[in-house]
Amino acid sequence: MPARRPTSADRNPRLGLRALIDLEVQLAGDERRPETELVERDRKIGRAIVPGSRTRRGLLARWVDAIRSPSERSPGNAFERALRRASALLSVSMFAVGLTVAFGIFHFTGDHPINVLVVLGVFVFVQLLTLAISILALATAMVSPAFFEGLPLVLLLKRLASRLWRRAGTRIADDPTRDAIDRLLMRRSMYGSVERYVLFRHLQLAAAWFNVGALTVLLIDVTVTDLAFGWSTTLQLGAESFFELCQTLAAPWSKWLPQAMPTFDLVHATQYFRLEGAYVGVTEGARVGDPALPGQWWPFLASCLFFYGLLPRVVLAAWSSIMVSLSLRSVSLDTPDIERLVGRLTAPSIRRIHSEDPGNVTPLGAGLKPVGSSLGASVEDDALGVLWREAQCPDTSVGGFLKSRYQLGLQGTLGTAGGSDFANDQRLIERIDPDDTSPVFIVSEPWTVPDAALKRFIASIRSKGKNRPIVVALTEGGSEEDTAIWTGYLAELRDPYLYFERDTRLSSETPS
Repeated sequence: MPARRPTSADRNPRLGLRALIDLEVQLAGDERRPETELVERDRKIGRAIVPGSRTRRGLLARWVDAIRSPSERSPGNAFERALRRASALLSVSMFAVGLTVAFGIFHFTGDHPINVLVVLGVFVFVQLLTLAISILALATAMVSPAFFEGLPLVLLLKRLASRLWRRAGTRIADDPTRDAIDRLLMRRSMYGSVERYVLFRHLQLAAAWFNVGALTVLLIDVTVTDLAFGWSTTLQLGAESFFELCQTLAAPWSKWLPQAMPTFDLVHATQYFRLEGAYVGVTEGARVGDPALPGQWWPFLASCLFFYGLLPRVVLAAWSSIMVSLSLRSVSLDTPDIERLVGRLTAPSIRRIHSEDPGNVTPLGAGLKPVGSSLGASVEDDALGVLWREAQCPDTSVGGFLKSRYQLGLQGTLGTAGGSDFANDQRLIERIDPDDTSPVFIVSEPWTVPDAALKRFIASIRSKGKNRPIVVALTEGGSEEDTAIWTGYLAELRDPYLYFERDTRLSSETPS
């Protein structure tokens, strides 16, 4: 993907789900690109990133934003769109189910009233049970993620999202992008908590739409027809006990919505006996004293649907959205490929002019004699080998180069310097015998910027012998600009016994 420079309008970098997917896709694509190309690209992006975004998450968010092509749909967009479509399809299906179930329950033919206990059983007690199961499933999944993976609705949503993404991917994504998405799915252990809360949120939204469908049918029926409700059961449940149950259910809204709470007179008058085909106290074929009385159940039933069906699902969906954001913030961003990316973005930047004097725009090393490129034949002692910063070369490669180039051997094993452990530098300096003139061979990657740490390290070596040869050698790769920076920087040190090997054919990698 071609890189674009971040604009000043991008003030609040956010590493959300879409950005994480784009990050993984780009990292997968970068595995097939030369290191020199990556270094050149990411250095430019790193220099353009504002200082306020130099936290790791801010850096990565800015980097993803810079990498995205403004003219192409990103894989993250495609993935989110597929997930939204799967969620929408599930929500529409649940809305239709809610409509169907409610239509069947609230269908009134005039033969018998609608049984309030059936309404409560389906839209309150069953929903409270499924709500408890949902919360229990999420809590269990936080302890044992494998449990959540096997839930039928979770599997259904995953299959829908996967199928929709594959269809979308054939139109908007090439083979490398699809391979990168597969790589992301393989690394799901890193994003397990995010995935759980995302799926939980969409499941709650679907359940909320079920209740919207049921409420829609109830309110339409109440508006356009005269519904009659009653309650009947084979159990030994008297009007007093059922009234107490209704009071308990109406507790959340009884203080500020008293009209949605059934009275004892309503409960007593609407007890219905199917065998007699009449309400209690009313002879068969006769009507209740107030024909509108059986319809007064609807505010209570609508409130039950809202408070025990719709509202808990909306609250859980909102809570899971918050948890998605928190989970995204806690995603581990310390994998090796991300570490290398951050290293390229935050590598010390050096200008090819004298930074201590902003008015002096002369390139580094201008007017100075370049350092030598060959030790000559006078050196006979074995060399001390040092790997600088991120350089990784096996002892055999460096030893082979010294042998073929200078007929020199390698003292012991290669040391490391320039890292976070200053003790490594000190141990290397202590290995140098001030009484001999054995050369020191420093191997660095060309895209590693020479800085004050390298200058101090060379000065420490020089303190062990003013005539000791010091060779700085670059591994293969790197651009002409990299070589020019190293040439100018080393020339500025004005060390007559400092040498620079530009082309060693050494590869900075760990052998397999």
